[in-house]
Amino acid sequence: PVVGCKTVENSSMLLYNTHETLFVKGIEAANIDLYTLTGQKIRTVANQNEMSISGLQGIYVVVVKDNANNIKTGKIIIK
Repeated sequence: PVVGCKTVENSSMLLYNTHETLFVKGIEAANIDLYTLTGQKIRTVANQNEMSISGLQGIYVVVVKDNANNIKTGKIIIK
């Protein structure tokens, strides 16, 4: 489960999880990308506001782009 979520750039975006799925609220996501802290992209989804985080552990950066190409970022900690 995600034990800590923090919106980094924009307080209008909310990140939370249930049952190994990351949910994005407050923005209509065109793309969600998940990166390691070293910048390696490990997961991506298009046209969804949720992403599987099954099998992951550690700290990750979430990058969400909407249909107007606005980009918002957040950080998640998965234990």
